[in-house]
Amino acid sequence: EPAWYPTGGTEETSRWSREALAPWLREQQRSIQEEEARLFALAQAEPELQPMAAALDGALYESLVATLLAAPMPAAIDVDPELRAVYVEALWGSAEPILRRAAEIYTRCAESAAERGDDAWQGFCARHAHALSREGGAGVETLRREILARRVGPPPAGPAICFEGARA
Repeated sequence: EPAWYPTGGTEETSRWSREALAPWLREQQRSIQEEEARLFALAQAEPELQPMAAALDGALYESLVATLLAAPMPAAIDVDPELRAVYVEALWGSAEPILRRAAEIYTRCAESAAERGDDAWQGFCARHAHALSREGGAGVETLRREILARRVGPPPAGPAICFEGARA
């Protein structure tokens, strides 16, 4: 997790985004890129392991998004709708490109596994790619709404509830 969390104020939340969240994310992504290099080398040395290596790569990015979005909502921010919105947007702005990267990797993994006739990895990667896609219900925009609902409370009753229930 980032070294510290903001305790209040738009300025402090912005500073947190720059000074704690951004460096932490860069370090996490650097670590993932190091693992990607190892996985790529493994896939090059043993081509039959390529789908597994790609699946692990996608899982690294997916795990980073899960960790990022599970960050606690500081109490001082939670009580202020404006600060809460700034905080959620900072988290979301950081998570969205990582989520898209995970979905792209899983899609390529599924395609590669299908070309190799590897049904197990093809199924695994296709399920994960679909789950992160708009059609799978946890796509980028749907996931964003779900995160916002958890962070700022459920949507009001009415069509939004009907739509959310229809997805299940």
